[in-house]
Amino acid sequence: MHRKPNFDRNKNPIHRFSAINKLMGAQIAHQEITDSDVDDMEIAVLAAIECISKGHGTVSHYNEIAHAINQSWILCTERGIGEEAKPYLLIAQDSMNRLAKRFKKTGKVGFDANGLHAVRRAIGLWHDQLLLCTLGEVHAAGEVADKHFWAKEAA
Repeated sequence: MHRKPNFDRNKNPIHRFSAINKLMGAQIAHQEITDSDVDDMEIAVLAAIECISKGHGTVSHYNEIAHAINQSWILCTERGIGEEAKPYLLIAQDSMNRLAKRFKKTGKVGFDANGLHAVRRAIGLWHDQLLLCTLGEVHAAGEVADKHFWAKEAA
């Protein structure tokens, strides 16, 4: 009969470094977001807007833009960052809803003229909001947007 070897939880390398990982994550979460970080996040959204405006948009482009607008809304309402952007975000969300209805009806992803202008303005405001946030706030807003807005779609 073989005995099971003793397993010391404290000598597990994952357990040993978990406190360090948490401390490093907390330190990173409090860092101010840089222009290059914002540019990295914004480039995908701007590319999606261009693809849709040129008539080559897909559902993934729509989702990319919707995530940015939803994240901006969370930063406005729950974090209090850029509260003056609320009316512009409501107009942009309305244009995204019109785009979704048009897609269900025709199978094409495309903005109307007012919708494109509203979405571009909302993304510009999102860019300005990101410059005022920390990395942790942006991450938390993205998590809330994913949990709240996309859960409705799955149901």
